[in-house]
Amino acid sequence: MEPSDGIRVFGLSGNLLATLDHKRLLAAGDFADVLKNDLQRETGVPGCRQRLFWGETEVSSATCPWGDTALPVNLQLVIMPLRHDKTRELRTATASGKLEFVQRLLTEGQDPNSPGEGAEMPLHIAADRRRLAIAAALTQAGADPNVVSPLDGATPLSAAAAHGNLRIVQHLLQAHASLDLPGSNGRTPLIMATIHGHLGVVEHLVEEHADVDKPGVGQAALTNPLWSAAECNHSRIVATLLRARADVDWNNPDGRTPLWCAVANGSIQSARYLLKAGASVNCTDQHGDAPLWVAVACGQPEAVECLIAALSDVNQLAGNGQSPLCTAALRCDLPAVRRLLRAGADERDWQGRSPADLAISTEVKKELHKHGPKMLPRDQHGERPRLKLSKDGSAKRSPGSARSDVQIAKAAKH
Repeated sequence: MEPSDGIRVFGLSGNLLATLDHKRLLAAGDFADVLKNDLQRETGVPGCRQRLFWGETEVSSATCPWGDTALPVNLQLVIMPLRHDKTRELRTATASGKLEFVQRLLTEGQDPNSPGEGAEMPLHIAADRRRLAIAAALTQAGADPNVVSPLDGATPLSAAAAHGNLRIVQHLLQAHASLDLPGSNGRTPLIMATIHGHLGVVEHLVEEHADVDKPGVGQAALTNPLWSAAECNHSRIVATLLRARADVDWNNPDGRTPLWCAVANGSIQSARYLLKAGASVNCTDQHGDAPLWVAVACGQPEAVECLIAALSDVNQLAGNGQSPLCTAALRCDLPAVRRLLRAGADERDWQGRSPADLAISTEVKKELHKHGPKMLPRDQHGERPRLKLSKDGSAKRSPGSARSDVQIAKAAKH
């Protein structure tokens, strides 16, 4: 750009602030708006607080007030001071969706970051109320996209993610909102979108490279995005996060994995996705409880079926010393008892009591006694032969055992 073709902008003290390309500004559209946007990038002063003068003529229209013969042009920039006297009016106008009133207040110099006494910031209100145009006006005026709400501890991006407003999420990211910043509630925007089941927002945040394994902080440290999706039974989000290579076996401070959580909450489709992704079926939480025992204890028959099909250890004792079969017997859960017996379950509890000893239901007792001869007796070392599951989910004795099935049945009767 030749100096003779440019627009030079000076401050009140006479210092040169910027030199702009006149031809590009003419071709870009609304002349005054484009000029102020360029100056905002150059000086950091929001366009709504800029007043530009060519001599005594204010540059405020969509058309250029001078011709080519006037070049080069010298403009003077007057920066409107920040005001803090109409904070309540700005919040009210934002909540009511009155865009023109918001723009007028901002043009008068009202600070969009002026804190109210324990009240929401205007940008939070815009995100909560789905006011995209107002959110754009506020960020253009310098509203902080990372400020934390004094009410719920969320950032504007977290609020928009929680409400599933993809367009506001996209705008806030363009306004340099921090992608993984947790609010004072400890939850990241991705966790908020996951909890509330907003798949489109989750997909966009993942595309923008949000940390799919980042846990919450403080009281929210017990969860991360995949764990939250499993807990809330948002199976499509579980699948999305797994495709983004989320850690399938991430465990929280209680030692609970997404699979453990999905099973406990009856999130069967989520559990299937996790198992397909290679989730560990026998890892226990800090109390020693594995997913299969949890599925039995919580009365989740489909989860029991899935876990047995995934070769869970059907005799793995829980932290309270009970096996899955003992727990099913105590709960009078006949379908679970039958499924576990077919898979070869026979372990006693920590006190040496058999499932039949614990069963209250007559039907369950009959079922256990009926399957009794099929249980493999212990050897001289007090151990039972290891079992393998066939394709139909039934148990078969390991080929390494030297005794025949007839011998085992005879021994079991004695």
